[in-house]
Amino acid sequence: MLFFTSCSGFAENNGLPVITVCGSPDYPPISWIEEGHIIGVAPTLVEKMISSLGYSVSTEQDSNWRRCLKEAELGNIDVVVAAYRTEQRLKFMSYLDEPIVLEPITLYYNKKKPITSDKWEDLKGLKAGILFSDSFGDEVDKKIREYLNIEFVSSGEQNIHKLRIQRIDIMPLGVIGGALQVKKLDYENSIESLPNPIVSDYWYVGISHHSPLMERTTELNNALIKLKQGNAVEKGIQHFTQRYINSDVTSQNIILIP
Repeated sequence: MLFFTSCSGFAENNGLPVITVCGSPDYPPISWIEEGHIIGVAPTLVEKMISSLGYSVSTEQDSNWRRCLKEAELGNIDVVVAAYRTEQRLKFMSYLDEPIVLEPITLYYNKKKPITSDKWEDLKGLKAGILFSDSFGDEVDKKIREYLNIEFVSSGEQNIHKLRIQRIDIMPLGVIGGALQVKKLDYENSIESLPNPIVSDYWYVGISHHSPLMERTTELNNALIKLKQGNAVEKGIQHFTQRYINSDVTSQNIILIP
């Protein structure tokens, strides 16, 4: 696991600290880890936004999603490149007003044990695989805790694999990243998703309350708007989807937790 040193790092560039970022290591094309760095649509946008203000950016990461969020809370990381907005996370980071992208979230299931309803009452008692510290927004998180039996996992691949072998019944996941990971793992013949989303939520850039960037959120927000006006999100999704499909980052040492 990567041990973060301090918010904004030690090195400086033209008198400005190096800004540290992290993100979900398991959610292509939004973000994932490759060769010790967080890459994807969100890290690329964030790096361009921060660089436009004159800062250098460190994208080094060797930690899980839970650790990423904790380091932002502790002040050892400046920016979480993409996250859903929740009340708990607002306690330690502020979100830019402009979102990165809206993504529908749906339920994935094994075709041998199909799910035909998205009504929570019909899903009651099913075993759901969820990553540690993952969230789908406060409202959906509450429903998940109320109706489902949660089995936490440490990686997205592990979760998808458990669904394929029917160790879990359902898996809530975004339409963009979920379908891509199922395809990459070659599980399309085994895993399918409900056609209607249980919710649609935005990915936002989060700034740690300890970061010097807290004083420059308006500039960062404007930089993100400008990038989106140039279709940077759409181009990024297309580019990183293809990069992920062609990469060798998945299917490595999938370990099941009892």
